[in-house]
Parts: sequence; structure tokens; C-alpha cells
Amino acid sequence: MPNTFAITNLQHADCFSALFQHVKLFSEHINIMFDEEMMYIQCMDSSKVSVFEIFLPKEWFDSYELIDNASTTIGISANMLFKVLNTRDKKQDIRFSFESEGGSIFIDFQCDDKNTYNKEFTIPLMEIESEIMSIPEMESTADISLPSMNFANAVKDMRLFGDTFNLSCDQENLTMSANSDESGKMKLKITTDDLTSYEIEEDAELNTSYSLNILYNISLYAKLSEFIHFHVKDGFPLKIVYELDNEIEGAKIAFFIAPKIED
Repeated sequence: MPNTFAITNLQHADCFSALFQHVKLFSEHINIMFDEEMMYIQCMDSSKVSVFEIFLPKEWFDSYELIDNASTTIGISANMLFKVLNTRDKKQDIRFSFESEGGSIFIDFQCDDKNTYNKEFTIPLMEIESEIMSIPEMESTADISLPSMNFANAVKDMRLFGDTFNLSCDQENLTMSANSDESGKMKLKITTDDLTSYEIEEDAELNTSYSLNILYNISLYAKLSEFIHFHVKDGFPLKIVYELDNEIEGAKIAFFIAPKIED
């Protein structure tokens, strides 16, 4: 018997399709893990600077049938999965199935609209050598939330001025900047009143730097969530989270970006 899953909530179906739109920017191939609680993906980008995780609890699906509740993992081409999902019409739900020891995954797009043809796909699976990294919980120095699109627009503009994203924050202000000898400097100074939420340890001051290109790739997910959440600690990876559903706890995509080290 196959493992079978369905997403008939069209808002969730849109989100599921969009999740894989930009995964190929981080990795060509991914392992997707299913257990009795959730679907989970973890992957490191080719430069080994960032890690992303996708968490979709079983409640996020409209049907989640894992044979014998046995955990299973499938490997798949991120680019091929995106190509398939990109053919889905907005009115179609998503159904997929696979045998635990099978060599393919079967994906169907269906709806009742007679003007929209149902589609069926068979995608080969692959063996991908990778180990799940244990990412410990971090006690952050600063926790920052702001509208996702505001951040996406800021990062898009800052890419014109360099490839390093500088983040500074204290009790009163948050500053984002990028600069290069050729292009000059762009700086955004944001007061705490302009943030959705902002918490920082008393008397703390942070000055950290990260890859602006990776942050730009992360910002492409802005349409999936109204807000973006940052968890910052000096000398530790920057943690960025998009919550994917306000009503289903734990549905999220998280990124960890190693800080840039000054020469």
C-alpha cells in the first residue's frame, strides 16, 4: 500500500507550490522526511553557509496517511518538483503518493472545473546521501519581527550596493546597511516603533554581517507569510523564520545563516 497525502485547502496548496519555487536556489536535490507527526525537510546550501528547514505538521494536510506510521524518507530533484508544481492551476488541489520502497512519487492535480484538465505526474526518486544536523535551540540576544515585504524590498535595494548585509541594533534603533567601494553605501535606520516586535537584552549592542545574496534568496519567500522573524546572537548563525499558518502551530520555514567573519 502507498503512503498518500492530500492538500485540498487551496490556500495551503498555493503555499506548498510556492515553498518549492526557490528551493533549487539552495540545493539541487532534497530529502523529504515523513513521520507520524509531520513532513520535514532539512538541507544545506552548496556553499555550506546556510541551512533551511521546512516543517509541515500532519494537521496542515487535509489527508495524511503514512503506512503503519513508519517514518520514511524520499529523495527528489528540487528543480523537477518545482517544474511539476508550477503547472498546477490555482483551482486544483494536490494529491501525492509513493511506496516506502518504491522508485517514483505520483502527483495529481485535480478540481471540479470542467475547463481545467486534471494532471498526473510520475517523478523518479533518488538516493541522496545526507545526515540530519542537530540544530540546538539558541538563546538569542535580540528578537526582531517586521513585515516580510518591507524586508524583501529593503534587501532588493541593498543588493545594488554590495554583497554583505550589516545588521546593528541597540535599545533604540535597528540599522541595516550594505556598501562597496564601487557603489557607495545604503543604510536603513529603523526605530523600534516601526517594527512589529522587538526585544533585546538590556544594554546589548549587536554588530553582525551576513551574505546579502543568501538573504535575498530568503526574501523571495516573503509572500508566504505576513511577517519575518529574526533571532540574533553575536558569533552565532542568524535564525530567520516565516510562520506559514496562524492557526496550525509549527507550520514554518526556518533558515540559519552563518555570520561573515572579518579578515
